[in-house]
Amino acid sequence: MTVLLSITSKDGTRKPLSERKTKQLAMMTAMSLKNLSPELQLELKDLQQHISDSEAYMVGLDTVKQQILEAKNHDERSKLMTYFVEVERKRLERKKTSRG
Repeated sequence: MTVLLSITSKDGTRKPLSERKTKQLAMMTAMSLKNLSPELQLELKDLQQHISDSEAYMVGLDTVKQQILEAKNHDERSKLMTYFVEVERKRLERKKTSRG
């Protein structure tokens, strides 16, 4: 998996890092992570998973918004909205029960 990173300069412009620089940064990060305690490593893994899940969720929300905007009429928008609210309600219920 390739992760695209960018760096922000002093003037506020963003410049993408080369793939080589990105790999070097990933190696340096991996090496420094080994120096963390096992508890912090686990916490960091959990945080990375949460970020990954959040990014996927946000992409899904964008798709939902796009579908609603492209609906042909109010009835179609209403049905889509009802469906997506129900999906979200079930997702939150699963999240609540998984946390205990």
